[in-house]
Amino acid sequence: MLGFLYKHRGAVASPPVEMRRPVRTSLALFRAPAYTLGIVIAVGGWGLHVAALSLAPISLVQSVIAGGLVLLTVTADRLFAHEVTRREWIGVALAALGLAFLAATLEGAGDEAHSDYTEARLVTYELIVATAAVAVAAAASRGAREGVMLGASAGLFWAVSDTAIKALSSELGDATRAAILFSPLAAVIALASAIGLVVSARSLQIDKAVPMIAITSVAASALTIAAGPLVRRAVSRRARRRRGPCRRVRARDRRRGPDPRPGRRRPPRGGLSAPSVPVKWQLGASPQASSSVMS
Repeated sequence: MLGFLYKHRGAVASPPVEMRRPVRTSLALFRAPAYTLGIVIAVGGWGLHVAALSLAPISLVQSVIAGGLVLLTVTADRLFAHEVTRREWIGVALAALGLAFLAATLEGAGDEAHSDYTEARLVTYELIVATAAVAVAAAASRGAREGVMLGASAGLFWAVSDTAIKALSSELGDATRAAILFSPLAAVIALASAIGLVVSARSLQIDKAVPMIAITSVAASALTIAAGPLVRRAVSRRARRRRGPCRRVRARDRRRGPDPRPGRRRPPRGGLSAPSVPVKWQLGASPQASSSVMS
């Protein structure tokens, strides 16, 4: 949020960003020291965000980001001297609460550290969200709420990037660095992040900082959270029940360790295993001695 506020300070003091010339007009923003500082802070936060998405469940990561919205109004009001209205205080608090509730209650919202997705679902979801982002940005110039629509469009582009980051995290440990770097998902991450940055800069130039930052964050977090159950590979309840006890047995065996006696199997906990040889042989008597005793 701190990087957002610095970017807003630099963006309002810079020439307007033109969608027909996005590269040239966006590079002009870096002439403002505040915008450059905001980008540096944002890049550092983005790196931590990538690391969090690769290590933690997506619902947990987005819940923490949603909680950061609560600090937005305080930081904007106390440190940057923005005039935050009561409606904005209430709206940001409700948005943070709603995102946290969505992440906590949405079934299958990425409850594992690494994603298990299907390519067809991932491509379909990314195309739908990217198309919606382009449509919202195109309609912004014809609408009365251009800043709001551009903020929502930037959030949608970043949702595409975050979903691709989570999907690419499943390749860590299996693929080489070159394979990850030149992966199609890496290209999606770079392109969606860059477009979102340009669209977000234009929205910050048009409207107030707190509403634009909140709208962008809510759009990105909500669509990223929703990607969990929609993109992940479906596993039936029967398969989960069948897989669960096996995992518990393997974990129990690892805790108990191997049997120290070579060639012997450790008896199950709670009782002794059935003898594999006759009892009279286990007592040390030979077959001839045992037959003479019985006769």
